[in-house]
Amino acid sequence: MSGDPTLEPIARGNGLALCAAGSWTARFAPDLEQIVADAEKLAGSRPNIFIDVSQVSKLDTFGAWLIERLRRSLTQGGVEAKIAGLSANYSSLVDEVRRVKAAPPPGTTPVTITGMLDQVGRSVVGIGATIASLVDMLGAVLAASRSAGCRRR
Repeated sequence: MSGDPTLEPIARGNGLALCAAGSWTARFAPDLEQIVADAEKLAGSRPNIFIDVSQVSKLDTFGAWLIERLRRSLTQGGVEAKIAGLSANYSSLVDEVRRVKAAPPPGTTPVTITGMLDQVGRSVVGIGATIASLVDMLGAVLAASRSAGCRRR
């Protein structure tokens, strides 16, 4: 084994095993990103997909996160992709990475004229309220300084 990371897809019955091997560390980041991106395209190709990591020689947080990202992207329609062959040394790292919540999909709202006008209107009202507060504060400072000036005499 040269240490370079690999991920080999192997058909098993109606399932698919993705057999990871080599060093899954940040040192191989560009290679791993490409490997995982290619494997993510297999989502939905088989009903049962599992990721076999028994041949992974080294694993750091970066590699654990990529394995978890791959597992999440291959999870389809309630059928969760599984990670198999995880050594005791790395299971706590992968479990910790798994606890990180997935980012919610970005809410995209269409841009409309009324939406833009609404935002402009809210901004103008906010500026007006700020100016009113500043004038109120200036009046209070002037009144306080005037009454302080009157008492001195």
